[in-house]
Amino acid sequence: MNSRERFNAFVHGRSVDHVPDFEFWFWDGTLVRWVDEGLPEELTPLATPNGGKLHRKLCEFFDFEMIDGVPIKTRFVREPAAEIIAEDEDTETVRNAIGEEFVRFKSGKGESIPTHIRHAVTTREDWERVRDEYMPLDLAQRLPRNWDTLKDTFNDWTMILNTPQMGFYGFLRNLMGVEAVSIAFALEPDWIEEMMDHLLAIYLMTSQAIVDAGIKPDISGWWEDMCYNTGPLISPAMFERFMVPRYKKVTDFWRRHGLDRAILDSDGNIHKLAPLWHRAGINILIPCEAAHTDTLKLRQENPADDFYMAGGVNKRELAKGRAAIDAELERIRRVMDLGNFMPHVDHLVPPDVSYADYMYYREKKRKLLGK
Repeated sequence: MNSRERFNAFVHGRSVDHVPDFEFWFWDGTLVRWVDEGLPEELTPLATPNGGKLHRKLCEFFDFEMIDGVPIKTRFVREPAAEIIAEDEDTETVRNAIGEEFVRFKSGKGESIPTHIRHAVTTREDWERVRDEYMPLDLAQRLPRNWDTLKDTFNDWTMILNTPQMGFYGFLRNLMGVEAVSIAFALEPDWIEEMMDHLLAIYLMTSQAIVDAGIKPDISGWWEDMCYNTGPLISPAMFERFMVPRYKKVTDFWRRHGLDRAILDSDGNIHKLAPLWHRAGINILIPCEAAHTDTLKLRQENPADDFYMAGGVNKRELAKGRAAIDAELERIRRVMDLGNFMPHVDHLVPPDVSYADYMYYREKKRKLLGK
């Protein structure tokens, strides 16, 4: 079976040659370290700066399942121009055209997400400017230039085909910051609904374009990152009010067109939101971070035949040596025994994991999957 056949069979309860073998990605510094320990140098961002090519090379080298998305823009129609306004030996401060200011590590100087000084949207006027300049409801600006020829190739893929990435909370949180978006949910709910409805219109428009082109994705893809270590960043009641109906408009659209599997990425403790996502038509959750989400308990709490999980392997355990890796995979085996689980590392593999130990993990996990 190829990746596409295997994945579709597994998430519909049919027999497979082995459980799908996904993996999360790596910090750049991890790959750089591994070159000194035996990884081919071409498998680093410096040697292969094209992200798509590097993704394919790494998937082939490590024998991961391959997955990619239809390249339609579902957020900004173009990247905001940016300039470096300050720097020191390790970091640079960046300001971009939508009004963001943030500090990030220079290449090779550290591994972290940027630290925001200012977010793009603090007022309705900011939102309207960003919406009108970067998020128009204009399909022509969202399609790749070679769409007329590209669109006929997707159904022949052997890799798993995802829709373009969608989401409601995570995108607004990135625009506004956690504090500001939390206040808006409480004090300006009409504004939150207005912004989410604009996103919904984009998602329905781009989804219709995929259907009109005759493309048949294997999953619809979502990203939210809306949970911390103790639970969601908004209450389940707010989630039900603002998000479930909008999710359903998209997932119901896809079900009408034969696509009944949706995958969502959210870090943190997802226990309270998992049943609500499932009710909204999203039935595969990743990456099930081991520090905050108990995959065994999560599956027991959500026993539905069409509820699936992926991830769950504690990345920290990979840095503790082979005995710890064996113990972690034994824990994972108990979750797999409950079914509907595709284990992989629960986030980016950090640089404190050795190449030898990662390859040991891969060998042991392959056997666990039945490869």
